[in-house]
Order: sequence, then structure tokens, then C-alpha cells
Amino acid sequence: MKVTPAQKEAIKSATAEKYFCTIAHKRTMRLLVDKGLAKYSGGYGYYFGDFIQLTEEGKKLQKSLTK
Repeated sequence: MKVTPAQKEAIKSATAEKYFCTIAHKRTMRLLVDKGLAKYSGGYGYYFGDFIQLTEEGKKLQKSLTK
């Protein structure tokens, strides 16, 4: 799956300490959700679409990017 440099940075910034949540440009987040690498997270930011959380596929990609 092709991901842009901005999408890679958003994926890398999601850590276990942050519950695999990240904030990025709206379009970047929407494209990650559309690709199935992330989902909109619950909580306060969910209503506004401010936070996304990596899915299992996104976590696998993150592991491969950080090696």
C-alpha cells in the first residue's frame, strides 16, 4: 500500500503511550481512515474528527516503518 511522507509521519507519531492516537492534517487523517489504516477515535475529539487511532493494519505498518 502506498503512503505519502505526511501519512508516514502521522503513523509514526501514534505511540502506545498515546493509545495509538494521532493528530494530523484533516486530509491526511481522512485518507488514512479511507485506506483502513486508522479509525476515528472515541471521546471528545470524535465529534469533530480531530483524532484518529491506528487499526491493527496501521500498527503493523507502523512497526515496519520504525525498523
